[in-house]
Amino acid sequence: RLDVLDIGLVALGFAELQAGNEKGALEYFTTFEKQTPSSREIGRVLLAKGTLLEARGQRVQARDAFEALLASEYATGNQKAEALYRIGESQLRDDKPALAIPYFQRIYVMYGRWRDWVAKAYLSSGEAFEKLNDKTSARNTYTEMLALDDLAAFEEARAARVRLEALG
Repeated sequence: RLDVLDIGLVALGFAELQAGNEKGALEYFTTFEKQTPSSREIGRVLLAKGTLLEARGQRVQARDAFEALLASEYATGNQKAEALYRIGESQLRDDKPALAIPYFQRIYVMYGRWRDWVAKAYLSSGEAFEKLNDKTSARNTYTEMLALDDLAAFEEARAARVRLEALG
């Protein structure tokens, strides 16, 4: 159930974001997070907040927003899969592939229903292993992904096949 406060803060936050007022949007999203943490909109708001913080180069704060989403019992599975992916990608951008891998693996272990995130997670996990120069784990990750018929239609599967061939 959404109440007036939920609706108002969400609407104002996204209106500010659409108008290009990032600071205003962040203020509304932060207020929403503090005042209505049990809202069913919390996942949507924390994803928007984290994405906005990422775009501003504030990766640590963005990861904090995504971690808060993961801790919420009100966020959906799809939102949690996206948050895990974004945290992993953020760790890769910070040149910390060893920290990224567990986030990607949690997606295909815990959130397998969302095949688009699973495909992205497999590919990114393999790439992270490559950055660590762990070619065996990279090969195993790509091979495991390619063995899943329901991922074959995703662009990430084609990319994984190319990366696997390049690894020899």
